[in-house]
Amino acid sequence: MNIKKGRNMHSDSALNLQKRVLVQNEIFLTEKLSSGGQGIVYRAMDSDSKPLAVKVITKQYSRQNPAQVSASQTMSVHREALLLKNIDHPASLKYHSFHEDDVAWYVVTELLEGDDLFEVVCTSSFTENEILSIVKQLCELLVYLHANGISHRDIKLENVVCVRKGSLRVKLIDYGLAHSAQLEGSNVVSTHPGTHVYKAPELVLRQTDMDPRPADLWALGCMMYTACCGEYAFKGASDDLLAQSIVKKDLDLSLVVFKKVTSPFKQLLKDLLVKDPSCRLTAKQALERVETILAGRVVRSSGSSGTNEKQTRSSIHPSEPQQVGHRSGQMTKALKQMGLLPA
Repeated sequence: MNIKKGRNMHSDSALNLQKRVLVQNEIFLTEKLSSGGQGIVYRAMDSDSKPLAVKVITKQYSRQNPAQVSASQTMSVHREALLLKNIDHPASLKYHSFHEDDVAWYVVTELLEGDDLFEVVCTSSFTENEILSIVKQLCELLVYLHANGISHRDIKLENVVCVRKGSLRVKLIDYGLAHSAQLEGSNVVSTHPGTHVYKAPELVLRQTDMDPRPADLWALGCMMYTACCGEYAFKGASDDLLAQSIVKKDLDLSLVVFKKVTSPFKQLLKDLLVKDPSCRLTAKQALERVETILAGRVVRSSGSSGTNEKQTRSSIHPSEPQQVGHRSGQMTKALKQMGLLPA
């Protein structure tokens, strides 16, 4: 292999990026993509010029013992890396390798070249079939995750990324808040993480000893709603008002766009956004429902258009989301934290 050509290592800045532990494993950093609270993410490539993403997480040393790395940070980083390593599904971010030195940890994954769905919703529109195609992929992943005792706990538009620009094939990223029954030794949780506008009522009410899986389906419903109309399913001017809305208000399907989508689509939304988690659709039930709805329809794949698209194209046409746009400065927050996209 021509090292200069293959690794783009001809500049001093590129050479300065290199980390000994990565070079020893034939992983070469080429450019910085983003930075966030959890670390800095770089575009990289291996010895075969395969594109990769490397998240560099600087180690935090204890104030009481400067020679000792923070135990909680160590546990968190290793836990997320182990989760990623053990997940093998086409709709989940693909793990490559994990490395560390005295300064940092290096989580290496595939590089996703597309936009996250939040950015897509802000700049373009989906048809009903396209939304269902994306939801189907995520339901398939959730069936797999939940069967293996894993709950993602932070499903949202920002954490669903297109593998390429213009593609309907998506992957779920950022397992930093995920719960693993195997790793934690318990099927229930008493913590309430997640992004507030996607939180299920049981999380808002801070219930204890609960199954975390139904909250993933609620978040999927919230995501589906926003992808459809460009607004959050539940809103509030403050966290308290938002919490009241999530717990008490009925789902609002009065917007004009919902008069254009089909009844099965709206019923799926309602059944995902049931307040009582015991009555909410499971991942398997949601997948079966989506498959039933899509049966007989021609759905566009990553590069082609189906004959049914003309009928549904005008159904869903969000402009800049009214309730989402005010967070434009935060729209890639999750990706800056997980950082698996070009900035």
